[in-house]
Amino acid sequence: MNDSHSRETGFWFRAAGIVFVAAAIVSFFSGFYRAKYRGSTGEARWIWPDRKLSLGTPVAAFAVKEFEVPLNPPFVRIKIACDPEYTLYFNGTVVGRAIAGSASMLDVYDVTPLARQGKPNRIVVAVRSANGVGGLIASVDYAPIRENDVVSDGSWRFVAEWRDSLPEKDEGLRTMPVRELGVPPFGPWNDLELRPRELIASSPARIEPVAKRELSVPVRRLRVAGGVAIATSETEPATAWDFGEFSGRCVLDAPAGDAAEPRLLRIRYAGRLDELLREGAVREIALAPGERAVMDPTLVSARWVAVIGSGAIPVIVPDDGAGKERMPGE
Repeated sequence: MNDSHSRETGFWFRAAGIVFVAAAIVSFFSGFYRAKYRGSTGEARWIWPDRKLSLGTPVAAFAVKEFEVPLNPPFVRIKIACDPEYTLYFNGTVVGRAIAGSASMLDVYDVTPLARQGKPNRIVVAVRSANGVGGLIASVDYAPIRENDVVSDGSWRFVAEWRDSLPEKDEGLRTMPVRELGVPPFGPWNDLELRPRELIASSPARIEPVAKRELSVPVRRLRVAGGVAIATSETEPATAWDFGEFSGRCVLDAPAGDAAEPRLLRIRYAGRLDELLREGAVREIALAPGERAVMDPTLVSARWVAVIGSGAIPVIVPDDGAGKERMPGE
C-alpha cells in the first residue's frame, strides 16, 4: 500500500515537473518572439474603435494623438501598420496611405520636415473597414536612443466623424472608446516587416470621365437562412463612368448627407463595359459621417469605374511612379 502510494506521489511530482518545464520553455520562446517586435514598435498596442465586431457594420474613424517633439531631434519617424487600410495625416498634411492587403508591413515615414519642435504635434489616422474588423498600430522615433517614444495605446482617441479641420483640431466632434487589442505578435498580425515609404507629394493632375452609362450590374450577396449562409446573385442599378485607359487611384466625391453612422460606397473596375454585366469583385469603401470624398488606395489599371447604388462621382488621380496624389480640398 505504501509502495503504491509512493509510486503515485512520484508520478504526480514528475508530471508537475514536466508541466513546469514545458511552461517555462513556452514562456521563454514567447518572450523571445515578442521581443523581436518590441524593437520595431516598443510597447505599442494594436488598437481599434471599441464596438461590437459581430455586427459586421462598417467602420470609418480617425485615430488622434498629440505629442511634443524635443528640440533638434536627429529625425522624427512615424511607423504604422493598419488592417485593412489607413490614411496618415501629420500636422495637417497627408503623408501616406496604405495599400490594401499590406498589413504585414510596418510603414516608416520620415516626417522631420513637418515636425514642430517644442510645440504640439498631431497625428491623425483615418482607418476604414467595410465589415468593421481591423487593427491599427503606430509608434514614433526621435533618435536611435529614443525609439518608440510615442506608441499607440488607450491614451489615443478615435473621432467618429469628419470635418475639414480635423487634421488640425477636433473640438466638439463625437469620439469613440478605444479598445486595446494586444501587443505584437497578436491575432492575424505577426511579422511586421519595416518598409520605408516616401511622403505623398501634392499633384493637381486629374482624369475626368468622358462619358457615363446607366446599367444594372450583378452583385453577389450572402444571406443567412436557418443558420446557413447562402450565396445569391442580385442586380443593382449602377452608373458606369468611362475614363479611357488609365493607371491610377480612384477618388469618390459623394454628398456628405446627414448619416450618423459610416456608410459604404461600392465600386467595380473594368477594362470593357461588357465585363460589368458579369459578376466581379466589388470594392467596398467605408465613409465616415461628414466626409465628402475618399480615395481608394488601390492602384488600378482599367477604363471603366462603376459606382453601385449611390450618387458618388469618381475621378482618377493618375500614377506617375512617384506616389504623387492629392485629395480634393487638400
